[in-house]
Amino acid sequence: MLFLIVLVVIHKLSDNTQFNIDYSNDKTLITLIDKKNVIASSVLPACDCWTNTGIEIRPDEDYEIKVSGKIHTTADKMIKDAEDDVKPRFEWLSPEGSTNFRIREDLEHKLSDSLRKTMLLTEKANIGQVLFYFQRKNSKAPNCNIGANFFNPDSVMIYTSDKGISGKNDSKDTWFVWATVNDMLIIDFKKQENQVAYLGGAKGDTLKTRFANWQTLAKDNYNRIWFDDNFGNFVISAKILKPTHFFDFW
Repeated sequence: MLFLIVLVVIHKLSDNTQFNIDYSNDKTLITLIDKKNVIASSVLPACDCWTNTGIEIRPDEDYEIKVSGKIHTTADKMIKDAEDDVKPRFEWLSPEGSTNFRIREDLEHKLSDSLRKTMLLTEKANIGQVLFYFQRKNSKAPNCNIGANFFNPDSVMIYTSDKGISGKNDSKDTWFVWATVNDMLIIDFKKQENQVAYLGGAKGDTLKTRFANWQTLAKDNYNRIWFDDNFGNFVISAKILKPTHFFDFW
């Protein structure tokens, strides 16, 4: 964010520079545009399952995307540990997430924990890791709601801090940049494995309570329970280089 502020001060001297702030559609997008570059910064809430960042990459544009910030994927446990003055059971996560997906070894929990891992948006990435999807114009947009419009894309890009996300739009279509953190999502309430994963090896009265909760979740089609206990935001920063044309030199 400081980098953007510095750029704004410098480029305010140029009549060809545009500075915009967009708060529409529950997103915050800041853009700085001149003849050669588009510098964009967008906020990615950890609690959202697939978000349109507002960043667009047009044909023949080169792009470089970086992500910064930290999030937490178990806010309830973080708060409980803070209240008890104990070391947090789960760490704050960088954009690369955590390789330590908890799978407990006792029989009561091992099965449910293993099944929970299969419920990640993609098992190819860490929990909490940032994923990107470039939607082409007039193609289906990511949608985590159960129903006819549900779409969790397979062809995602997994963010790593050393490489970032970079390349060139060599197509004839504008790409719309979507992003999300990788977390668990209930796609089908009728699938027995998902129910077992949710119950989490509970017993006795706890099992009865969780089973009743599961029935309520299914009735309401509330499939984002593991996203809604996420806390924090990532900041997505993109530098987009516009194609150079002969008349740009005159």
